[in-house]
Formats: sequence, structure tokens, C-alpha cells
Amino acid sequence: MNRKNLSSDEADIAGAERIPAVFIASDSLAQTYDAAQRPQTGWGEYIARYLGSGPCVISHADGFDFPAAMRYDCPDIAVVNASMAARSTKTYIEEGKLDQILAEISKGDVLLIQFAANDATKARPQRYTTPVQFVENLGRFVDGAMKRGAVPLILTPTPRCNFSADGHYRADFEEYAFAERKFCREKGVGLIDLADIGGRYMEELGELRARALYMKLSAGLYPAYPDGLDDATHLSYLGARTYARMIAREAVTLAPQLSFHDDNDSSFTGRIEGIEARVDEDASAVVLSWDRAASADCYTISCDKDGQSFVGVSLEPRFMDAAVPDQSADIRYEIRAWHRDASGEPGTVEVEHEFALSSKGEARISGFNLYEIDQTVADRISFSVRFSPFEGVQRYRVSARNAQSGQIRILDSIPASDVGLLHGYFVTREPGWRVHVEGDLGGTTCTSEECEVPCSPLSADSRPSWEAGF
Repeated sequence: MNRKNLSSDEADIAGAERIPAVFIASDSLAQTYDAAQRPQTGWGEYIARYLGSGPCVISHADGFDFPAAMRYDCPDIAVVNASMAARSTKTYIEEGKLDQILAEISKGDVLLIQFAANDATKARPQRYTTPVQFVENLGRFVDGAMKRGAVPLILTPTPRCNFSADGHYRADFEEYAFAERKFCREKGVGLIDLADIGGRYMEELGELRARALYMKLSAGLYPAYPDGLDDATHLSYLGARTYARMIAREAVTLAPQLSFHDDNDSSFTGRIEGIEARVDEDASAVVLSWDRAASADCYTISCDKDGQSFVGVSLEPRFMDAAVPDQSADIRYEIRAWHRDASGEPGTVEVEHEFALSSKGEARISGFNLYEIDQTVADRISFSVRFSPFEGVQRYRVSARNAQSGQIRILDSIPASDVGLLHGYFVTREPGWRVHVEGDLGGTTCTSEECEVPCSPLSADSRPSWEAGF
């Protein structure tokens, strides 16, 4: 049924017959990801789990010109996740993505709006907005939804995994969250204060278990991240599910056309069974595996290494523990399953082995990864980088080298204190670009592996860079 050709009375009747749709306008925190990028997940991928019942059919969302826009159809609700990585309110509007939502949204629908991480990035002036400009832009989302009879709900920023030295949670983007609260209070707009709700939950979890919500990955667990990853901003599937549940619980109190459907947690026992421990081929690490505990969110792994306590966390029933220089041959591991605030009976295993590892180690920056890769612009490819800090390095240099043309570009110089922030760049649209990061260790250079920038054939709707805001 084409609502655009109906009279107002007919449209009201059609609106009463149709199920509500929830549209999501956001950035990489909510975006839908493909299998190659897992466990990175956006909370927008899980909203249908908590607002819908029954089976869910997932497909690309009609009316949207970017691949990440996905539709989740349940018997009683539809979710359209129109989130796009690396976008601020400014660039989301400039690129016409808000217009695409407003062309599809109807009376009785809900629009979830969450930005700030890219708006707050002063180092990227194409994206940056002041808090005042930020809420002015939010007003365009709100006004557009209201004019079409939809319910706009503004979300304050998703927390980052940011803790002080004494273990307390530290909030980011506070100026933007404050501006959103003030805007919603003055305009009478529904507010889901995820910064506050999620922040209090982070404080309860503590730094170790909070790591499982983010892309803070140990080495050897995921093919896309063989060296692991230390990303305090982007979400794992557990983080996406956790924040989606919080958002859905709040949304139903502000939009009565929505219903909340919680998980069935009755199967969690938390018992750890089937533990196996083996030493890898080069004798430099212990690989642990165990049976998956029903309904477990994550696992903590603790051990004693020469009198020093070590604790790790894993989303999967496996873990790789790299040996440290001059480590003793005897290690005892304790593994515990968690579901929200509950934990089960731990399992233990002891390993005796003489580990082959020199005390010098290798001067290599681990966890280097390209993400938020955007090829929608005709003459350039945009991407972000992330990597794990290397002890002793005070400043890092990000470089791009084109293996075909020989061209070399210095993309950035990053102080050690800023490694955990967002770092976005672009190169000209041509094959052969490879990117790496290096740091100075007082005359010795440590470097990461090179990552190739993908360069796919141009699509028919690609725009030149002077029309793109990012």
C-alpha cells in the first residue's frame, strides 16, 4: 500500500492497520555490521530482539542508498537501522540520510536518534559540531519526525570503557549529554538517558567485566583480529545486546505503541565443564577451551603467574594466554561464567610447561586494524584506524604507502595519550594503498603490520568528495 497516494482519512485507517516501525539514526555504535567484522556489533542490530516477538526477517532497507541500512521485520514490529559509521549529526544531514528516513517514516512510528561521538571530534572539522550546533541539528531530526506524526526519542551517548586509575567509571561527551537533556526538557521531547543508565551499570560491572562489552579483544580469538584489539568505544555483541536492552526498556515507557520482550534467563547455571589446556606449537602461549555455559554472557579467566595475579575476559569459551618473559612452568587457571550480575561455579586447570620465550620480545605494535571503511565517495576512500599502545612509545605516526604508484603519505602523528580516541583518514580512490602505524622507542622503531585499504568498483550513486561532508 502506497501511503503517499492516500487521502488523510485513508492514511489514518492504514496507519491503524499497520505495525509500528522503529527507525534508528545513529553512527557506528548502532550500525549493522557483516560477519567479517564480528564480534563488532551495533546496538541497532539487537533492538528488534527486545521490541519484537517471534521470528525476524532481515533484509536491506528499501529507500536507503547505503549498504549498512538494514530492516528487521517481526510479526509485531519493524526496525529500520539507518545508522552509518563515522557520521555526526552534521554529516548525516548533509549526505541526505535524514531525508531518506523522513521519506519513509509515518504516523505512529518511532525515531531513535543518537549521535555525539563524531560531533565531539574536533580533529575532524568536517564532522565536528559544537554542543549548540549539535542540538540545533537534533532539532531537525525531531521536527521532521513530528511533522509526520512519528515519535522522536533522543538518546544520550553510549558510555565508553573509560575507568580511572582507582577503578571508577569516567563519563565522556558530557557537554553533549548535558545539551541533549536541556533540549529535551525545554522542547518536551522524550529522552533515553543512556549516558546515565549505562554509566551507572559500568560502575557496577567494574573495569574487567566492562571490557567484555567493547572491542577489547585478547589475541588469537577472532580471525579478523589475530593480535587482539584495544578499542574502548565500539561494541562487541554483548555490549550491543546490553545497551539495546536498556534502550528498549526505556523506549516503551515513552512510546506506548511499543512492547518490551525480555530474554529468558532460566537456563543459566554457570557451571564450567570440559576444560582443556594445550600449549601452542611454538610453546609461547597456553590455549584454553571449555564447554559453552548456557546463557553465559562472558567468562573471566584468572591465574597466578609467579606471584602476580592476572585476569582476562572472553566472550567465547576459549582464551589464549601469552607467556611473559622468564615465566615459571607452573600455572593454575580459574574460569568463571557470568550472566549479568550472576556467576557460576568456577572450573580450574593446571599447566606445567617450560615456555619458549626470550625476555627481549618483539618490538611490534599489535591490534592494528582498519574499520569504518567508506567507499561511497567517487574520488576517495575514508577509514578509521585503531591499535594497541606499545609500552614506552610517546608518539605514533600513521602512514599510507601505495604499492603500485610508490606514493607515501603521512596521515597523522598521535600522542600516546590519544591512542584510544577516534582516528579517521582518507586516501585517493585507487588500488594499492596500505596503511601502518609506527612508534619511536628511543632510536628503535616499532611498527604494526600493514593493512590494505579495499578499493571496490565505483557504484552508480557515488558522489565526488566536494559533495561529501565527512
